[in-house]
Amino acid sequence: MPTIQELRQKAQELKMQEDFKNALTLFREIWEREKSERNGYDLAQCLRKTSNYEEARTLHQTIKTNFPNFHSQRIQNEELWLDYSEKIKNYQNPNLLADAEQLLLKTNKYDKYTGSIYNKTVLNVVKSLIYEGNNSIAIEWLEKLDFTTLDNIPFKNYPSDRKTFFIHYADVLIKLDKHIEHIEKYLTCLNFDGIKHTEFKNKIIEDITYGDYVSRSVLALYLKYFKEEFYRRKNNVYTSIYNPNKITLISDLSDFEFCPASFAISETFTVASNAAWEINEWNGEKKYLIDRYNEFQKSKSINEVFNDNFLIAISDTTEKDFTPIFNSKLIFNNYNGLNEAYFSNSTDTIRGKPDYIFENANSERFVVVEKFTKRTSEKIQTAFSNDLVKVYGYIFELETLNVDFGYLIYWYWEYEDIPMENGSVKKKIKIKAYRIFKIEKNINNKSKLENVIEKVKSFKQSKEFSVDGDKISFANKCLHCSVVSLCNHKTGKFNLIKLPYDVNSLTVIQEPTLLKNE
Repeated sequence: MPTIQELRQKAQELKMQEDFKNALTLFREIWEREKSERNGYDLAQCLRKTSNYEEARTLHQTIKTNFPNFHSQRIQNEELWLDYSEKIKNYQNPNLLADAEQLLLKTNKYDKYTGSIYNKTVLNVVKSLIYEGNNSIAIEWLEKLDFTTLDNIPFKNYPSDRKTFFIHYADVLIKLDKHIEHIEKYLTCLNFDGIKHTEFKNKIIEDITYGDYVSRSVLALYLKYFKEEFYRRKNNVYTSIYNPNKITLISDLSDFEFCPASFAISETFTVASNAAWEINEWNGEKKYLIDRYNEFQKSKSINEVFNDNFLIAISDTTEKDFTPIFNSKLIFNNYNGLNEAYFSNSTDTIRGKPDYIFENANSERFVVVEKFTKRTSEKIQTAFSNDLVKVYGYIFELETLNVDFGYLIYWYWEYEDIPMENGSVKKKIKIKAYRIFKIEKNINNKSKLENVIEKVKSFKQSKEFSVDGDKISFANKCLHCSVVSLCNHKTGKFNLIKLPYDVNSLTVIQEPTLLKNE
């Protein structure tokens, strides 16, 4: 007969695999053989996970009776999670709102133990209210939340609680036909006026509109930008990383070419990535060049490499574009940015690590940079200058790599409608097209890079850079920039950029609220 420790180890393994049904059998046996607080907790949790709510409640009472001096926070939380699972996740519960109110009284959104229960309770109530068409009441419940306390990590293909909050936020605005009005109010409060106000409003409307359909996920992302900006400015929440002696990275040169303000902000503050926002929308199907390269090594078939996506027509051109890469040897891989190796120029004043370095049969080395973008720019004849600068940097500055030329690949994606069982429509990201550019190692390209390097060097030394405030503010560019919620220059009202970046030079008006009378 296995020992209790052996049973517990196996049961925990099953629980980690989310096989709660089989884990439950083992936890029952453990509890029968040894009744303890810990064993009771494990069994209670498994009972909840398998929807044995009544038995779980009986067990909770047994634990309280048999162990009156036991005040484990874990057991108390488990009882709250049981209330949530049995009453709040049950949308058929006629007492949903009352039960939710009672559960909120027992929890605290700022508490590290019960905060998640509080937040998920509100989010589930809001979802139910929206489904029932009670959008005005949904507003009141949304305002019970502080979005900064919400978990920002997605679970499998499910969005994070923070993203769910903004999705619900967008849902309510769309259903009340208040989304355009709300966008206008936010832009006004952020000091947009005149033509800039109109340009940015129209661009946002264009981005969120698909025929007669308004994308809640795209609108949600803009609402996230807005609320993050007001939160930061109101609470002065900025993490400074400015270091005047920081070695320039190849990516810094690219950022500067894209926008000097974006460069200055990235030099000054920690900028959170939006990568987690899109994870669930890819449904686990985001394929990088490395994924397609590895597939080709197995199948030697371009059709197999692109069999995940029927929006890209496989042709002789596709084979001509990718075969030179797939038939080469991969000698450096940093597609996910996790490779710790850095390369530098001869003076160690510029460093970088490319996405990929390959070597072909002619012993020529080439660098590959890939970009995923939703912009509808697949018809462009030349690559964007900031992306070219990145490739130039790897070719000309990182001499130890001995790179002979480079490729720049754009993967263009769009949202695809997926009908759900409940009649709603879910958006899924799919690659719709690609463009690949070959970048030569010539004097003209080297001169372009040297020009950017000199500007960045001068900016870092003088700590000031003059721009045309009106021209640097460009809706299509700014609204797709990773630092948009930290940028003052998007308003078009500033002609000077400073290092470190002076984020407080812009004073915003009070944030608009999501109220029934809006």
